[in-house]
Order: sequence, then structure tokens, then C-alpha cells
Amino acid sequence: SYRLPFGRGLRYSMTGIQDTLLGGWTVSGIAEFATGVPQTVMDLDNSGTGNGNQHADRIAGCDANDAPRDRFQWFNVGCFVQPAFGTWGNSGQGIINDPGMNNWNMTLAKSFRIREDHSVEFRFESYNTFNHTQWLGANYSGNSASFGRITGARPARQVQFALFYRF
Repeated sequence: SYRLPFGRGLRYSMTGIQDTLLGGWTVSGIAEFATGVPQTVMDLDNSGTGNGNQHADRIAGCDANDAPRDRFQWFNVGCFVQPAFGTWGNSGQGIINDPGMNNWNMTLAKSFRIREDHSVEFRFESYNTFNHTQWLGANYSGNSASFGRITGARPARQVQFALFYRF
């Protein structure tokens, strides 16, 4: 949190109506930055073991990250094929990363004193302040129609106002 230097007794001193409107504001925020979580490309159980999904086969020399890296094709789906029946897939564990996160949440608040032990606090709160698109993970299941696509996102900017009476 950072108290802005405007108002009575602060660096940029004000009195009267100016102090009431512009003085005593506090700004605070939280920023989150993260790289994407490593994921594994999976396919149907072609090993014949009944263990469910297994790793897909990766085509030699094909770069899985050579893709537009957008919501329509997060990774190069042409680098993966279904393994032959009775074999295990050869692609590695966690070879592709999900989209990362770049999120800012901010608050602007001011407390108005009513009496010695009573005050009202006004707050403006913003989540995903800069409205940066935060993609969810891609579909890593080779047997899905949306293989390699991102089909969701975290919430867009959300804004709320609050008023607290403290006594």
C-alpha cells in the first residue's frame, strides 16, 4: 500500500474542500506473474493395458512449439500421432507449457473521518485491472476435436465499489 502525498500535513498540503476530495487516498495492488504449467500430450490407451490415457507418439524432428501460440493452435498438433496398438507413446512428460499469467489487481481507497472514533471508507477495487486476456490451458488429449486449442479464459476485468462505516 502507498499513501498518496496529497492532503493536510502531507508533502502537497491542502485544506478545505481540496483536502476533502483529493487528500488522504491510498493505492495498493497485487501483481501475479507466472509461466505456464508443463503439460503432457495424451492419447487413447493403445497399449492394451487398460490403464486409460497414455502418452502420444512424437514425430522425430518436429518442433511442438512451432505454432501460432494463439487460442486456435497453442502447439503444433502435427507433431503428435496415436501410438501403434500394443505400444507405449514416446513423447515426454510435461513437454509443452500452458499459457502463463500476467495479472494486476488494484485498490484505491480513502477514509473520511466523521467523529473521533467514527469514519467512512470508500474503496474502488479492480481485478485484472489492465484487462489482459488470461488464457486457460490447451486441450492436450489427442482424441479430442479441440486438440491443441484453448477453449477458455480467466475472468475479464472486474470492478467493484465498497463503502465501510467504521466505529
